[in-house]
Amino acid sequence: AVFCGDDWFDNYVDNYAGLCHHHVTEVVYADGTRERYGDIGFILLHKDELGAGTISHECTHATSYYFGAFEENKDIFKDDEADEKFAWTQGYLVDQLVHKLYTSKIFTKEE
Repeated sequence: AVFCGDDWFDNYVDNYAGLCHHHVTEVVYADGTRERYGDIGFILLHKDELGAGTISHECTHATSYYFGAFEENKDIFKDDEADEKFAWTQGYLVDQLVHKLYTSKIFTKEE
């Protein structure tokens, strides 16, 4: 997770509370075969928009990218088990992001 309030974020994405971006590297060989290499992604959050809605929204985008990236996950809502995997992954991402906000002292616990 990247927490950003600098000029780049303020100047170029003024209209966004957050951004989720994902990138896949794929090599296509001369014979037409393809090989996929590690997915990478990031979430940018505006310093003034760190609410539960924004965090959950961006983590849902990241979860959608993750599930869409793997063939075995193409039917993410086909049954209760698949739906539960999606919900668990999204919850895990939210938990990790919020934990990072606390450990980075961006969030503080109210006494």
